[in-house]
Amino acid sequence: MRVLLKIVLDCEPDAAWRAIRSPSVLREVSAPLTTFESLEAGGFPAVWEAGAHPVRVKALGLIPLGEQIIGISYPTLPGVRAMRDTGRGLSGQ
Repeated sequence: MRVLLKIVLDCEPDAAWRAIRSPSVLREVSAPLTTFESLEAGGFPAVWEAGAHPVRVKALGLIPLGEQIIGISYPTLPGVRAMRDTGRGLSGQ
């Protein structure tokens, strides 16, 4: 299945790009219903780098939901900035 979302944001493209690449923005928009804890040494990076980022997920910050990989890549597309998450669950409750 392929799901595409198109939305017009009231911000500059660079601001949207910074937000998409920010682990802190992920944590802000998912809280308080879902919380993410980095399992990497040193915690979350300042900006998502390409690669696998293991996390622990909780509902309401209390109920363990399991662990997953956030799998970041930056595909090269002509005239487009794109980030792809091909992550997957590692465990689940």
